[in-house]
Amino acid sequence: MTGWMECETAGIPGAVRVDLRQADRFPMRSSLRVCGFENSGKERVLAAEGLNLSAAGMAFLAREALAPGMLVHVELLNSRRIARARVRSCGRRGCAWRVGVEFEGSFA
Repeated sequence: MTGWMECETAGIPGAVRVDLRQADRFPMRSSLRVCGFENSGKERVLAAEGLNLSAAGMAFLAREALAPGMLVHVELLNSRRIARARVRSCGRRGCAWRVGVEFEGSFA
């Protein structure tokens, strides 16, 4: 599971950040195509820009928000490799959305 956990330590209010990622992430800059289906069954195809990549997942910037839990296919356009992934986080970053996904398998 990915994300940050906040806690209080020794009765002193404050945030302690613990990285729960399963694998090291590496910076990447690659054009992506992200395809998924909304709950209504409507297909969504988005252009995105990769931010980082690991064996367990990746982060990218998209122009539209994706719902956490949504199943997507991520295609690396320069290599035509595709992976199935589940959206784990999505938050505003300037005029774009930063999306974090966890792979369900590996790139094919």
